[in-house]
Amino acid sequence: MPSQPALERTWAIAGVIIATVAAFGGGLLAIFLVPLHIGSVPVPISLLITAVINVASVQYAYRVSGWRGAGFAPMIGWFLAVCAAGIPTVEGDVVLPGTWVGLGVLFVGAIAATVPIARSMMVNMPDRGGL
Repeated sequence: MPSQPALERTWAIAGVIIATVAAFGGGLLAIFLVPLHIGSVPVPISLLITAVINVASVQYAYRVSGWRGAGFAPMIGWFLAVCAAGIPTVEGDVVLPGTWVGLGVLFVGAIAATVPIARSMMVNMPDRGGL
């Protein structure tokens, strides 16, 4: 039977992985909803999805692990999804268009992930150590 600290560390690592996968998936969902229109009016629902997913995944990673830097993992997962969508194919197609909604997803996502990370870094909570 594993010791208590080893079991806690395993659950903490699993929680950070879950948060990272959620941020990656949320990033993909938001990216594919960028071109959503009702008639000729763009519907910026992807901005809301990006903000909620990034804040929630960063907060979850920090709270489940107790590590101040754990919020960087979901942010990196989201960033990888967004960067991959911004790379044009051989034909020149891009999943993340350069519209105001597409640029808003980049801006809102970066801010929505950075603010909770900064808050967790400033918390007066003892760090449980790194991986």
